[in-house]
Amino acid sequence: PTAALRRFRLRLLRIARNSGRGGERVGAAAASLLLYTEALAGEGSAQDARVMHAAVDTRRQLLRHIGREAWDVRRVVGRQLLRGLGSSADARRLSVLHRLVSLASGRKHGGPSEELASLSSAVVAALRRADEAGACGICLAHWADSDCVIVLACGHALHADC
Repeated sequence: PTAALRRFRLRLLRIARNSGRGGERVGAAAASLLLYTEALAGEGSAQDARVMHAAVDTRRQLLRHIGREAWDVRRVVGRQLLRGLGSSADARRLSVLHRLVSLASGRKHGGPSEELASLSSAVVAALRRADEAGACGICLAHWADSDCVIVLACGHALHADC
């Protein structure tokens, strides 16, 4: 990542960690944004890995302090990020963002949330923009709007179930 992105991540980490009494809204937003910056980064350094581990730890601490319901209300949601990105994001970054939103929302059971479904649709739309005839590298089926897709670091895309 660029030096500017590193500085931004460290600043978000400081904000998230130092959100004391009454500052939880800012802390939750900063922690969730910090997790999402991973989608902007390419190959990371050891320092980037430490910052991401600290972000996950900070999220855990905020969850213990303010609770799940308050976290869900205060964090930055995928919808907001999609609006900000518009149609400019590539499928790889959107796929990473999808996984990070899943981490930030903490969903482990049940069907996908509306937020995760909208990110899945954005990944498929980005794949179609890049290659209208594109298909899964395993089953060779063309992308459908309802597909859950994983885009690998090499750029290959697969159905999550494949």
